[in-house]
Amino acid sequence: MKRLLQHAWQYRHHLPTPLRTTDGRDVEILDAGQPATTERPDFCAARLRLDGALLTGDVVCLWRADDAASRAEATQAMLLVTRHADNSLPVPQIEVPIPEHLEHRYRDLLAAPQPIACQSILSSVPTVSLHAWLNTLAAERLQAKTKRIEAWLRRTGGDWERTCFLTLARGFGFGGNSAAFERWAEGIDLSLTGKHRDNAFQIEAYFLGQAGLLAPELVAPERRDDHYTALCREYDFLRHKFGLTPMAASAWHCARLRPQNAPHLRLAQLAELYVSRRLDFSRLRTATDADALRQLLHASALPYWRTHYAFGLPSAESDKTLRSHSLDALLINVVAPLLMAYGRSHNKPALTERAITLLETVKPENNAIVRAWAAAGVKAESAADTQGLLTLHHDYCTPRACLRCRFGAYFLRQ
Repeated sequence: MKRLLQHAWQYRHHLPTPLRTTDGRDVEILDAGQPATTERPDFCAARLRLDGALLTGDVVCLWRADDAASRAEATQAMLLVTRHADNSLPVPQIEVPIPEHLEHRYRDLLAAPQPIACQSILSSVPTVSLHAWLNTLAAERLQAKTKRIEAWLRRTGGDWERTCFLTLARGFGFGGNSAAFERWAEGIDLSLTGKHRDNAFQIEAYFLGQAGLLAPELVAPERRDDHYTALCREYDFLRHKFGLTPMAASAWHCARLRPQNAPHLRLAQLAELYVSRRLDFSRLRTATDADALRQLLHASALPYWRTHYAFGLPSAESDKTLRSHSLDALLINVVAPLLMAYGRSHNKPALTERAITLLETVKPENNAIVRAWAAAGVKAESAADTQGLLTLHHDYCTPRACLRCRFGAYFLRQ
């Protein structure tokens, strides 16, 4: 219930008019303060006039001012915002008359057993309002991904090609190995690989070797076939020539992965993309639509991996190309954020608009969270919608931040 009071103070909802303390002093809010990141106080550096005197300090919110566990912290504040005041406390207090029906509705949200707390009212939310909120949430998610790219750009000294490589490598982790791919890409020196870009075998050795996946303890003796042995020799040559240090193989998650997500195969696909020069950011940036981007990203494995998922373990021959849902995942998680970041950096609104349009033209994702929302009556029409639903689930529903959610607000008004 504390959050209900915090919301009332921050957005000035349900505050009494005129605004006075419980002992009759007039209060004028000049600045509600910054929400604190720790439990106490609730708001820092708030500014107000108390009976004409200008005050700056902390604001604490308590549902009951006589809460024994919190009295000490409350007495150190400039102001106490409460539902039930206790005039024995030596601190100015504002009693907020939260309507009883609102209190009950908020308790219902907090106590809801299902992940989507407001599920019962979703069917009554106007379609226009629903999609407007999803669009806002999709933009939030895109902005968060853009910030990561901007951080990489600062670390690379404004090198867009390297930033693109880092972003694409992380995308090739497809969730389970994203962090490992990012760490691997940070250890790849594109100024060195550029000298060997016309030699697919050397690039394969460089990529797999730097990933730590050529370590002999990972491959049983009976599985060390000619290709593995040749890659090891080539990587040893490159390692000594350039003073390379491979990452620890323990960074990779291989258990319970589908064969097509094995890091060996994903790195072989990434090597094929790199050698073919379809990885260049200039080409991704100038592609005109989603189909053109899919053609650029349509990686197939290098020859050995068309008949293997791991060293010494033959499989049925196939091109081992990226499937359509994987290509769409790269458009969502790699290309759209890159376009947004570049458009913002170079003040090119057309590129930022293209990033949003790209999400709107890609098919909706299919995962457990999206399916749960569909069962609740919210059916996604595009990747923009599913990105919004993922933000809603992770940033609003799971932490029960219903007071910041438009669906939650709609529920409380019922």
